Formats: sequence, structure tokens, C-alpha cells
Amino acid sequence: MKYKVGDKVRVVKDILGSNLVGYECEVTSIDNSETLNIGVNFPDGIETYFAQGELELINETSSSNDDVSFN
Repeated sequence: MKYKVGDKVRVVKDILGSNLVGYECEVTSIDNSETLNIGVNFPDGIETYFAQGELELINETSSSNDDVSFN
């Protein structure tokens, strides 16, 4: 699976025509038995579902900056 719960994603395609392209949201659930299988929550509290191909990852929950050292 390309996404995991907690990932920050951007809507890049909206097959239902809800005019949400470009909006950022957080993945809240994943159900592989459904066509619209990625549950998301927008900053204003609205929750909805998208297909995997309608979203792009913008920020993973794990940080890769933990090993930064300053000499």
C-alpha cells in the first residue's frame, strides 16, 4: 500500500467532482475491500474517501531528519 494512516496527502484527482483537487488532508483509514478505500480528514473536520490514484503523498509521518548532527 502506498499510504498509511497518518500520512499527509494532497488531492490530485477527484472522480466524484467535489472540487477538492489541490486540498491537503490526512489519511485516517484504509479499507482495501472498497474502491474509494482511503479515508481522509480535512483540516476543517470534513471526512471523506478517495481511491489511491486520486491522492499524492506530501509528507510521511516518519521523520528522516533524526540523524542530523552539527559539528
